[in-house]
Amino acid sequence: MELLHFLSNLHTLMFNPESFNKIDLVSIQQNEIFQIISNINTIRNMIIKSNCTFQQLKLLINLCPQIQQLSMCIHKIFLEVALLFLLSNDNEYTHELHSLCITHSIVKGIEIINNLLQSQK
Repeated sequence: MELLHFLSNLHTLMFNPESFNKIDLVSIQQNEIFQIISNINTIRNMIIKSNCTFQQLKLLINLCPQIQQLSMCIHKIFLEVALLFLLSNDNEYTHELHSLCITHSIVKGIEIINNLLQSQK
């Protein structure tokens, strides 16, 4: 996290969620450095390399409110809630998001996406 503080002009963040395994995700978002980073960074592209949880995804999106392109690998049990979060009109952190790629999706994941799209009509 502190490294991002010194790389405020970083354009793309490639992230492995396993580095969050021993971190309290709630307290880190209340940290002053986290708040500063989320206000000054210019990260527009994010690549989440391996399965993440919804809470990890939410933290990363809150950290990068100017995100435009997101490629993510997310466990299927979090897929629906993650999509609702990312695509919500009320989400102030994803208003610039225009490209979303979900990697390593399986048939069940595709069914979840189709069901979600049908329910939004």
